[in-house]
Amino acid sequence: EYCIVMETTAELTAVRAWRIIAAVDYLRGDEGGAVYRVLEGETLPAQYHDAGPMCEHCRQSRARKTVYVLMSDAGEYRQVGSTCLRDFTGQDEREMVSAFREQLEIDEDERVRVSRLITANLYLSHVAMVIRTNGWLGATAARESGRTPTAVIAREAMYGDAQPTSIDAMAAQAAIVWAQSLSDDEANDYLHNLHVLAAQHAVEPKHCNLAASMIVAHQRAVAREAERTSRAATSAHFGEIGKREVFTLTVERVFAVDDDYGVTNIHTMRDEAGNVAVWFCSSSAPLNVGQTYTLKATVKSHGERDGVAQTVLTRCAIID
Repeated sequence: EYCIVMETTAELTAVRAWRIIAAVDYLRGDEGGAVYRVLEGETLPAQYHDAGPMCEHCRQSRARKTVYVLMSDAGEYRQVGSTCLRDFTGQDEREMVSAFREQLEIDEDERVRVSRLITANLYLSHVAMVIRTNGWLGATAARESGRTPTAVIAREAMYGDAQPTSIDAMAAQAAIVWAQSLSDDEANDYLHNLHVLAAQHAVEPKHCNLAASMIVAHQRAVAREAERTSRAATSAHFGEIGKREVFTLTVERVFAVDDDYGVTNIHTMRDEAGNVAVWFCSSSAPLNVGQTYTLKATVKSHGERDGVAQTVLTRCAIID
């Protein structure tokens, strides 16, 4: 009868490839018991739960520390002792066990990584709560001041008693939706990264600082849009095109553009009524931001940028 079993086994191994999907470790001592080490995505058949250290190849039950459960490419299972692996499969048992252990390590690393993931919406709700109560503190500013950044405080708060309000949850969801709406090919690397993170349901610890900044980035974007809308509502064209006139303007912003023709200082200014003026200057030093000037200038054109009416000036000369 034993020989017949061996012939049947030989026929099976001749036409099928086998691989280890699980190791069953039997513990010594009074309490005993077995520990199952199963590859991710595989299932240990119920008949091998505490089945004892019996090898289905040699049909002997010895005091083995470990037996392996193999699966064939036809979906059949066998429990085999380590010393019978080569004889049963016709393969190098060392390579089989080594491949199994390597995959176990990969699976374990992935399980650890997944266990450390933080649910994005829940985490950002705590970030919004911390910002609402303590304000925002980025990682760089925190490092320079020796304080704890908002991202870390929010992670710690997830295990505390304080819970985000519905307002915090809405702020988190709004930030995620905003970041998802950003273009995937943003020229700005920071916005590109926010877009990618917003598409994920969970955040890795190494990305928590970046994810936390999504809340404040969204708040700033909303503020900029509100300012733009306000400007669009208040700004109107002034002066007559081609006519040289005197205007009293406050400088709001100056930025330089360096091109083939040299450096051009672009001034954005506003009058008392809130009307926006722009002056491109390359022949003199830039004006001071925040200072109000009386300028004699020629109205070059009436234009629009981002929905805001702008009066473009040229040949500006300071009167006062």
